[in-house]
Amino acid sequence: MSNAWQDLRILTGNDWRSVHGDPSCVRLRRGAALSDPGAIPLWKRWQDVALARIAVAHEQIRQSVVFCGESALAIHGVPQWISNPDVEFTSGRAYTASWFPRVDIGDQCVPRVRVRRVTRKHPLRGVGNVRGLPVEDLWTTSALIAAMRPPLEALVAVSMALRRLSRFDRRDLAGSRAREEEARRILLELVAQGEDAGAYGMGRARRVVLAADAGTGRGRLWTPQPDSGNEARRIHVRADPVAQVWRSAVGAGPVPRDW
Repeated sequence: MSNAWQDLRILTGNDWRSVHGDPSCVRLRRGAALSDPGAIPLWKRWQDVALARIAVAHEQIRQSVVFCGESALAIHGVPQWISNPDVEFTSGRAYTASWFPRVDIGDQCVPRVRVRRVTRKHPLRGVGNVRGLPVEDLWTTSALIAAMRPPLEALVAVSMALRRLSRFDRRDLAGSRAREEEARRILLELVAQGEDAGAYGMGRARRVVLAADAGTGRGRLWTPQPDSGNEARRIHVRADPVAQVWRSAVGAGPVPRDW
């Protein structure tokens, strides 16, 4: 493990017994534990668990992978609507989906998530390395999420990605807005490449990119009411920028059917 994951302890075999029951370590899955730093906000603890699961998957999956989708957003440090993301990756070999079990930290529980290979044929490909992890670059991830995810998830993700890509700073609104529009232009060029290649969902992706707003996290369109029956992993904890996106949607009308 690189220093970026210094709080993550990878344990195998009998090593697990040495920390079993130690309140400063929490079990992620067989052979892997996370050192709990203690007094941190609940949303940060969930974030740490998500990153730790990705790092463990990278260590334990015995094939070459590139993390994508929800995992790519987590690695790039982009807030998203889903607070407890699945571990998602692409690879050239088959992989049987597995699970990370629930993680119990004190009186809190982070629900279980899937570890799954994403299979897709898409002309947009951009791969980098962040903290020692192979991952889709944020431009590619943003365009694909805008094309393929449900409207609320897509809008939040692209708004937060634009915020990161433009280095948005409220103390320099004019400069930040200029950088945001430049980042939007690059994303739209990427979407146009997908359109030229006949890729799925690029028209929808264009609407999401045009609607996203890096300044406040609020998109310039309606976002849907959350499904009250949605699974716990998607609605339990909200980072503040994502909460702003949700609050901006209250009282608006339905999403057009072509979204």
